[in-house]
This record gives sequence, C-alpha cells and structure tokens, in this order.
Amino acid sequence: MFTILFFSVLTILMVLFVWSAYKAHRVDWGPSWFWIVDGTIRLVASGYKKGHLQKPDLPLHGGGIILSHQQTWLDPLLLIAATDRPIRFLVPTKMYQKKWLNKLFVAFGAIEVSSNTDEEVIRAVLTATKAGEVVACFQAGCLGCGETNTSLRETIVRLVSHQSVLLFPVKVMSSDVDKKVWMPGGASVACSAPMTCRKQPVEELVDRVNQFLSAPVATAL
Repeated sequence: MFTILFFSVLTILMVLFVWSAYKAHRVDWGPSWFWIVDGTIRLVASGYKKGHLQKPDLPLHGGGIILSHQQTWLDPLLLIAATDRPIRFLVPTKMYQKKWLNKLFVAFGAIEVSSNTDEEVIRAVLTATKAGEVVACFQAGCLGCGETNTSLRETIVRLVSHQSVLLFPVKVMSSDVDKKVWMPGGASVACSAPMTCRKQPVEELVDRVNQFLSAPVATAL
C-alpha cells in the first residue's frame, strides 16, 4: 500500500513539474524535446534562486553581442533565463567534446572554438552575428575561460563599429556574496541599454562597457 502511494505521489509530482516546465519555456532551441530544459532553467532561476532577472532589450531578429562576466557555472543559465531568444555560447573544444556535455552543447547550438585566441573568438562572433545570431562573449571569450581580457572586448567593439550590430552589456550575479552558488536566493541579472558602435567613439564605448561590468550589481540594477 505504501509503495503504491509513494509512486502515485511521485508520478503526480513529475507530471506537475513537466507541466510547469512546459508553461515556463520561452525559446525554441531546435530539438523538439528541449523545451523541458529551457523551462527547467527558468523555473530554477525564478523559483529556487528567486532571481531579479532584467531582460536585455534584444531585437526580435538580427545579430547581437552580449558582453558579460562569468563567475560561476550558473551564470550562463541565468543569462538564458533572462532572454527570449536563443543565445549562442562560445565553448572551447576541450569542454565541447566531453561526452556528457557534447549533446547538451549541440542542442543549445553552442559554437565550438578550437583555441581561445582573440582572433578565433572574434571570427566566431562575427560569423554568428552575420548569420543573425545572438552571441554571448564572456570576459575571456569562451565559456569558463578565466581572467578578463579587456583587449578582446576592445577589439570586438572596433570590429563591429562599421556594422549594424548592437552590443548588450549584461552583469550576472548567481548568488549573494556571502552565499554558496547552490544556495537558494540572491541571483540577479542587470542589463545596460543596447549600445551601437556607429555614432560613438570606440574608446568611449569600451569604457562604458568596462565600467558597467565592473560595477556592483546593486549599482547596475
């Protein structure tokens, strides 16, 4: 009797979770089953992490570059939860080819980058934006690739200065300073207004991006 009751409750909870994920999902990533991943990310961000998720003002169509700063593994997921368009992350080959991650990266449409040099990162960004994609570029270019590379940010701004591509500085905080990343609460996403590279000096834009991303989240919100 107890076993039947246990599995009945478990089944009901699973059905409720799947239904909630279906209602929460916002983005069509391609694979027909991937709505459950998108919905789960949004449920975790808004529920468990109780995130204050400001949405970047992305265009409905056309390319764009999100410049952000990754501090934890949860930051890219919060970025996904704050947007209503597929985001293409740059992923180094070493990480992209891991068996337990590869199918997930493929489903997300991640862009494999064989080396994290400035030249290859920039080439990947420009190729994707010309194809109408929104690309997320972190402090060192690829996902999980370490220290801030300010020269890369400046180069990206310079290269897109003659194109109709918008920059979207986005600051992500996955938890409060005194909390572990897996603890509930404390998540936030703060967005700057879209920046165009055509009517402003490149140096001024680079300074604005760096100041925004280095400011405390409370100031950015």
